Amino acid sequence: IYFFSLLNLGCGNTVANTQNVAQSVPNLPADQNELEALKSEIKAINTIRAVAASSNDLLTILDYYDDDIVCIREKKQTLIGKNEVINDSETWFEKYDEGYGVIFETAEVFGNNLLLTEVGKMIIKDKRGLIIDTINYMAIWKKTEGKWLCIREIKNFGPDVT
Repeated sequence: IYFFSLLNLGCGNTVANTQNVAQSVPNLPADQNELEALKSEIKAINTIRAVAASSNDLLTILDYYDDDIVCIREKKQTLIGKNEVINDSETWFEKYDEGYGVIFETAEVFGNNLLLTEVGKMIIKDKRGLIIDTINYMAIWKKTEGKWLCIREIKNFGPDVT
């Protein structure tokens, strides 16, 4: 009897703990319309980031990164925190000639109004409009104080187009 009482007590705690965890996990959107609205929000941010990247405006780009951003890149060191992103971005801007342009293409988003995962592509064009680089990415966005911030980013470069 003692064994079964302990077993029952343990199971009761497990059920309570499971309920607590379930309550702390945000619900996913109920329908596709909400996801489309959230995708539009991320696309609007990416439009701002594209204009900023095209004009070497690092401060505007960084405004959409969380202080504790983690950026995982193909065949390169993982960047942790805004300071490392700043140092890397300065050399990134030097890579492209004046007059280049950046376009973000958001393929899909999934999640909810607090936490989203975005799958997309960044396209870099030269001043003639020819594609010189593509970067595929997956970004995790978290809404903090009403503003979307990128908390994690995974990037890999597409095929060499030059």
